[in-house]
Amino acid sequence: QAQVEDLSVQVQEYQRKVQNRDDEIKRLGSGSGGGGVPRPASLDKMMAEEREEEQESKLKGLNQQVAFLTEKLVSYEELHASYASMEEEKYELVKRLNDVMGQNKSLSEKLVQAKERSRAEVETE
Repeated sequence: QAQVEDLSVQVQEYQRKVQNRDDEIKRLGSGSGGGGVPRPASLDKMMAEEREEEQESKLKGLNQQVAFLTEKLVSYEELHASYASMEEEKYELVKRLNDVMGQNKSLSEKLVQAKERSRAEVETE
């Protein structure tokens, strides 16, 4: 009889421990830890949040690269416009130089002709 009572007490003690364990499992699984801090509902949600943070970080980096490259493009466009302007100015200067050299050649020929005429006139006198 005493053994049956001891076994009955042990069974009740084990049932109480199992119930306490089940209650703790439910409490931990309900999403609120002991400090009242809500836990993510699932692993999928945590993974999705992590992927979103990674993508936001990558997007931020890409946006910084776009801003940098845009600045560089603007400066290169300004440099190209400046270069094109200088090329046009160079073309005009070369054209003027060729015109002046042509006039110089023409004047040199006239000078040679004038000297020859002068020499011929001096010799005929």
